[in-house]
Amino acid sequence: MKVSILTLGCRTNQAESLSIEKEAITHGHEIVPITDNPELCIVNTCSVTSKADYQSRQLINRAIRSKAHVIVTGCYAQLHESVLPQSPFLTVLSNKNKGLISNYLSKSLDNPVSSLFTRLSKARPIIKVQEGCNNDCTYCSIPLARGRAQSIPLKTIIREILDYENRGFNEVVLTGTNIGQYGLELSPQRSFVWLLGEILDKTTIKRIRISSIEVNYIDEDFIELLNLNRLCKHLHIPLQSGDNKVLEAMKRPYLREDFMEKVLHIKRLYPDISIGSDIMVGFPCEGINQFASTVEVIEATPLSYFHVFVYSQRGNTPAAQMPLEANFKEIKERSEVLIGLSKRKRQAFIESQIGKPNEMIIENKTVRGLEGTTSNYIKVLVPPIVSVTEKDLLAIRLTGFKDDEVYAEPVLKEQVSKK
Repeated sequence: MKVSILTLGCRTNQAESLSIEKEAITHGHEIVPITDNPELCIVNTCSVTSKADYQSRQLINRAIRSKAHVIVTGCYAQLHESVLPQSPFLTVLSNKNKGLISNYLSKSLDNPVSSLFTRLSKARPIIKVQEGCNNDCTYCSIPLARGRAQSIPLKTIIREILDYENRGFNEVVLTGTNIGQYGLELSPQRSFVWLLGEILDKTTIKRIRISSIEVNYIDEDFIELLNLNRLCKHLHIPLQSGDNKVLEAMKRPYLREDFMEKVLHIKRLYPDISIGSDIMVGFPCEGINQFASTVEVIEATPLSYFHVFVYSQRGNTPAAQMPLEANFKEIKERSEVLIGLSKRKRQAFIESQIGKPNEMIIENKTVRGLEGTTSNYIKVLVPPIVSVTEKDLLAIRLTGFKDDEVYAEPVLKEQVSKK
């Protein structure tokens, strides 16, 4: 079959879609864009904000117009199944039943086509190690869609990493709804640090990247592991707000002081590490003083970048009952202030890396050159090299930064590692 996979939202969704893509290719199906008359269209939806809801509805309607059989899954399908279109050509699968998509993909070839795996869309595969969240943040409906934290079995994680490793991939990205809660429900209880140790011990893949982790799950054992070359020098630690009053109303399990102390400590130990974050603007009790506190924390903390999100009211959350303190104009102005600050932070970090040796995973070969990502999460462009391919690990040195693009040059003529 021709199969189209449309994905919105978080790294967990991306990891699940990549697994679906891998299975489809292995069974001889062709992955095509929605415009190429697919016979099966899988829409993996998101519901983290009202904008994500709108985008999910758009994708679903577009998939229906393609005349393919449509499978809708993900968080929007989980939370809003009752409003989805009714059609004999549309199947809705909850997050829990997402694995049933295999039934639609395994009916083609008796002998799987492993060589087609080289067509996988990502040079840095994303692996889901857990899903669900035990937190009760007042603005978030995702625990309702994903349930409580559940860990993927260690054997499954190791098997998937070894499969990618054997096929020539040099980096995997570990993700989950709340990755720091890995192992909490296991008996005996485990931790994300334990999982990292097992992965490091049982695989030899060259780079392991952690997609996002909450600050309260970063302890000294975790920080010590970052000294290992195989762990990418990149952390994404959500802050949401730099004001303790807002953090308390959000029911976030830390104070602004905890976040600042931890980030400063990590940066002292690993000066070249990239640390990113998420900041929410316009939460109900965020007044001008609370916003000023957030700006103060960001300016005082060595972040390399951060994403800015506008608070989106979710009708099934406690925050939806709280009165807003800021109007639309104020929220827009605050967003613009933070976006400008994020750009300055990113530029300062990149400039600090100019001239330093690094390594990049090659993700695309274009007429302009090689596009890839460094260990410390800088997207770079390198002049064309004929002898390398996507997935290769290339030794480089950053040379410049202009018009929002980072340039680098190879340190060696050949790639450092090629499977």
